[in-house]
Amino acid sequence: MPAASLIPLRIAVTSDNICPFCFIGLRKLQAALRTSPYTSGAEAVFAPQLHFLPYQLDPTLPKAQAVDKRERYMRKFGPRFVQMESMMKERGAEEGIHFDYDGPLRNTFDSHRLLSHAYAQGGWEAQLRLLEELFPHYFERRGDPGSHEELAKLATDAHLFPSVDAALSWLRGSEQAAEVTSGFERARSKGITGVPFFELEAGEPEALRAVAEIPGAQDAQCFRAIIERMAGKAGVAHKEAQDLPEGARVCGGAKC
Repeated sequence: MPAASLIPLRIAVTSDNICPFCFIGLRKLQAALRTSPYTSGAEAVFAPQLHFLPYQLDPTLPKAQAVDKRERYMRKFGPRFVQMESMMKERGAEEGIHFDYDGPLRNTFDSHRLLSHAYAQGGWEAQLRLLEELFPHYFERRGDPGSHEELAKLATDAHLFPSVDAALSWLRGSEQAAEVTSGFERARSKGITGVPFFELEAGEPEALRAVAEIPGAQDAQCFRAIIERMAGKAGVAHKEAQDLPEGARVCGGAKC
C-alpha cells in the first residue's frame, strides 16, 4: 500500500521515565512494529504514531537533590529487592537492555515536561528521539533522571534545543508543567494504576474504528496479535487473528 494510503495507528503510551517495565515495553512494542506485516514492509496497512503520556511511580521523590537508587529500592522492597534486581537484569537482557541499579534517583516531573515539549515541537518522532536518550541514560549509564544539567545535555543531543544553555534556561522555567499535570490527571481518570499502559486506535470513520488497551510490558507477539485483530476491525483484509493475551482488549466503533 502506498505510504500516503496507510491508516494512522495511534499508540498512546502512559509511562514513567524511571519505570524499567516501560523501557522493556517500548522495546517489545518496537519489535512488534518492525515484524508485523501490518506495520512494516511492502504489505503494511498501518502507519504507527506514538505519543508518550506522563505517569509517576513515586511522586514523593525529591526534585532538589537525588537519592541513592539502590538504597531507595532496598528501603521500599526489603530483601526481595535482590531477587527483583536479578530478574529485571535478566528480562532486560532479553531486549538488549543492560539494567544498572546503582546511581542516583530523582523526581521525573521535569523529564516529563521535556517529553511534552518534544511532542509539541516535533511530534511523536521528536518525543521518541528524546526518550531514546532518557531511558539508557538512567537505566544503563547511572544518570540522574532529574538533574537539569544532565537533562539539558540529553535534550540538546536529541536536537530539541540549539545549546545546553538554551535547554537549561527552558528547564528552569515552568513551560509544559500544566500539560504534565493534566496528563497525570488523565491517567487517574482512566483508572491507570500501573505502567506501561498502551492504548491503540486506528480506522475511520467511527463504524470502522478499532481500539485496544494493553496493560503492562506484553510480549511482541501480543502486540502483533492485537494489531492483526485491529486490522480486521478497521476493515482491512487479514489472516485469521491469533488469540489475544489475557488483559488485552480490542473492540470496534460504538461497541467500545
